[in-house]
Amino acid sequence: MIDVSQHIVNDEKMIFCLQENVNKNLKINGVFLVTDQLNNKKFNFYEIARNMKFYTDVLKLKVLHKPILFRDKYIFSFIKK
Repeated sequence: MIDVSQHIVNDEKMIFCLQENVNKNLKINGVFLVTDQLNNKKFNFYEIARNMKFYTDVLKLKVLHKPILFRDKYIFSFIKK
């Protein structure tokens, strides 16, 4: 699970993190949980929100469940098939 994605404000570094660390190391039928505010907004120099399309485009994994409200953000998951 990643609950600090909003603090990786550089998109290139976030893409690297998701593709090289998450996607390459996630086993078949493995589940990856993410939390984000999903409003595609930069709040300040250390916090950014991305939309669902960003995650689906970068991860290229199947969405296991759509976003549901979780504290002050949304939680959603992907599965590797």
